[in-house]
Amino acid sequence: MVVAALTFVLVVITGYYAFHTQRMAAEMVRNREQSASPHLVASIAFIGHGEAVVRITNVGQGAALDGRLEVVFIRPEGSDLPPHAITWTPNVVTPFERSDFYVPTGYRRVMADFAEQFPRVSLVGTVHDVLGKEHRVDDQLDVAGYWAQISKERTQLGYDPNELALRRVAAQLEVASRSLHDLVEVGRGTDFFVRMRREFGGTPGGHSSSPAPAEDPRSPSEDVADLPDQGSPRPTRRAPLDALRTRVTSAARQLGRRRP
Repeated sequence: MVVAALTFVLVVITGYYAFHTQRMAAEMVRNREQSASPHLVASIAFIGHGEAVVRITNVGQGAALDGRLEVVFIRPEGSDLPPHAITWTPNVVTPFERSDFYVPTGYRRVMADFAEQFPRVSLVGTVHDVLGKEHRVDDQLDVAGYWAQISKERTQLGYDPNELALRRVAAQLEVASRSLHDLVEVGRGTDFFVRMRREFGGTPGGHSSSPAPAEDPRSPSEDVADLPDQGSPRPTRRAPLDALRTRVTSAARQLGRRRP
């Protein structure tokens, strides 16, 4: 009886260790697969000037190999136009590597327009891990809902969602205003050079090798009569540039004064 009882206890202990050893082995297999598994997700990323792109990131621990993917920009319900699909076939996407995809050509990239034109974006396809196992990718991105939530939060904080874009536009207009100012100054310098060339027959400060002009038979009074009135502005081709520079500067100041 004693031997039988000890044998039974030994069998129970052996079975217990065998059960836990099997569980540990299965856990090790799962950890190895998880460490080699890629996980691609789609998100919205802002790139400045109020513009946004679809960013695909591998948030898994393993690299994605031999990808066969499509980034699909889905139009609003009721639209007669088909979705716009971008085929993406990366050989390798390492962990935490990211790739940006812009909205189709001809559409505005500003976030508000992006959400209106393409309220949803999907990432579908397949990739393989380093062990050769195939992984299905199917990630849906609610662009319209994301933008609505951001707008709501910023409005509650007293922040205008369009303020950043307007400030960017104001900065660009300031740059354009300075460029036009420089262009006008160059035009004025060119006009001075042309006048000096006509008066002296050469460059300012230089000497002309051309013969002296024939004496004009008209009287000095007739020459004075032909000159434009010094009190009135002399019409030149730079006048439209001055007007355009003034309009750009005014628009930049108005946008710069906007507050949330």
